[in-house]
Amino acid sequence: MARVRISLVLESYCDTSGIFDHRFQTIAAITGSHKVVHLLRDKLSQTLESKHVSEAKFADVKKLDSSEFGTAETFLIDSISSFVASGLLRVDVLTWDTTDSRHSIPGRDDVQNLSRMYYHLLRHIAIKSHPESWNIFLDVNERVEFRSLLSCLSNSSIKVNACQIPMLMEMIRKIENFGIINKVTEIDSKSEPLVQLADIFAGITRFSFESGKQCWEWIANNSIPTQQILPGLSELTPIRRSDECRYQLILTLYNLSKKHRLYVSLKTEKHLVTKRSSSPLNFWFYIPQNENDIAPKKVK
Repeated sequence: MARVRISLVLESYCDTSGIFDHRFQTIAAITGSHKVVHLLRDKLSQTLESKHVSEAKFADVKKLDSSEFGTAETFLIDSISSFVASGLLRVDVLTWDTTDSRHSIPGRDDVQNLSRMYYHLLRHIAIKSHPESWNIFLDVNERVEFRSLLSCLSNSSIKVNACQIPMLMEMIRKIENFGIINKVTEIDSKSEPLVQLADIFAGITRFSFESGKQCWEWIANNSIPTQQILPGLSELTPIRRSDECRYQLILTLYNLSKKHRLYVSLKTEKHLVTKRSSSPLNFWFYIPQNENDIAPKKVK
């Protein structure tokens, strides 16, 4: 199927996973035109209603026969097959390792660092999509003062005003060259299925970093009809039901990627990663750019 260019008036719905308390931390953004995201929202809402689930969350995916698993899997299938594969929608997921050279520093400011990582992700989306107007929706997070970001923006273009968080000022100045941010809005995920979809992509990606090797072994062995262990793979120890459930979600995503030629790999790196930058399904692991690429520190 030929891929269609995304409209220049865009909406992005974002959520995070593992922020502040896990080694691997992730941001996911679902991006498309207003018309496209409206169609997808309706589709996701219908799934929530039919599965009798009030909110889709990766953390609730623990049993294969549960409504929560069925909802998360259907979210992946519908969004990728019906929207991402045709280029109508982008899914961008950025992950970083808090033990790498950039982050393993004394006095790291995780709030400021999250702002910078948002900058990297938004900048990438802007470069790929060239938006003329852009509305960004962030999941409400009481530990991050996103309202400081709102105070830096006007309704029609990027304006840098007095702002309590200098890193956000820097982020906005840099993004100005890539498009016009109309508004940034905090939104409760309970009322927005698109943020719930971002939660699932963020959660599944972070999980792939934490359990990727075991996941790949499970996938390799469960892909064989006889279910015999492949040569070179270790004996699988008993796995938790919740882990097996999440392995199945990753397998669903992996198979969808192969079917639609979205260039997502799991085998080589033992975590989800996109091998071609042009793919609208972009799993991106942040690598420190040089010795001066250091996370911000708290101001004493």
